[in-house]
Amino acid sequence: ETFYASKEDIEETADIRVAKLEEQLQTTRVSMQKEADDRVESIKNELERVKESLERRTNERLEEIDMDFEAEMALMERTFKASKEDVEKKAGIRVAELEEQLQELNDGLQA
Repeated sequence: ETFYASKEDIEETADIRVAKLEEQLQTTRVSMQKEADDRVESIKNELERVKESLERRTNERLEEIDMDFEAEMALMERTFKASKEDVEKKAGIRVAELEEQLQELNDGLQA
């Protein structure tokens, strides 16, 4: 004995299968969208960490440069002060020598 399905039975079975496939497709779409959203969020977080790291390293380097600059300026100030004092000392000695020579000339003229 052969059983033949009616057209309506076949259509109903096909509709049920189509509905199940559509449901599976929708579930897959939702899952893939969630994975994509999670990946985007992960990338955003990583970029933020990289940005913070770069800012921190940049600030540290700027502080180092600033400290190097301040040290260089202090050294230049000490060098200038030492040079100025040396010049003043030499000038004072030269003035004393010239005053002594002038006194000797004055003494020679008065004699």
